[in-house]
Amino acid sequence: AETGETAYVDWIEITFPVSSYVANATDNAYPGAYDDLTAFTTGIATAKASIEASRLDSSPYETVKAIHDYILLHAAYNYNALNGDTYTYGYAFSAAPLFVPRLNGLFVCEGYSKAMKILCNEFNINCALVSGTGKTSDTSGGPHMWCYVQLDGNWYAVDATWDDGHYYSDGTPCPVYSYFLVGSGTWVTNTKKFSQNHITDGAVMYNWDGELVFPTLSKAIYDHYIVDTNPTIH
Repeated sequence: AETGETAYVDWIEITFPVSSYVANATDNAYPGAYDDLTAFTTGIATAKASIEASRLDSSPYETVKAIHDYILLHAAYNYNALNGDTYTYGYAFSAAPLFVPRLNGLFVCEGYSKAMKILCNEFNINCALVSGTGKTSDTSGGPHMWCYVQLDGNWYAVDATWDDGHYYSDGTPCPVYSYFLVGSGTWVTNTKKFSQNHITDGAVMYNWDGELVFPTLSKAIYDHYIVDTNPTIH
């Protein structure tokens, strides 16, 4: 692209010039990835069929909700990858664990977000990967990834990672919706709006000295959410 031009990559806007782009293949690699390609493709088809069967109707809202729930019911956070060697657990930074049985559904926020995007793509729903800082308290936070999903012409945030980790009394996963199709002004905790604990930084990973401009997030939560009848919502 020429200076001043704008490029769109996965619904993320990149304005040039970009001084350099150096990608290190090992950053997103894991042992045996190539051999998992068939299982990965099959896993996506399996997930899509399950989502189609579980949603109440074929509307974009019900589809995104079914995708969100599918991820939460079939995945869990990989704390070993968070605290361990990146290469050893490289698959945890990809969507592969959701689709490849041998990887046991364990990944970190990048995996949750990339899985959300892959499945939204399967249903022709626009979904952007968003990077920045997740503020877990007033004083601490760290690198984080989540999604923006476009419904009815507006963009809403979905953070499947932070909706995960809740269980029914029998130990089975219980999807929650604190970070589902929320807006920048949505109160997601007692003290924080979404924009206060999810802060986009525009930085590009893997040594690309450019700046990302993410889609403009709606200020309000998606309207349909308030009439959702799922009993886990209060």
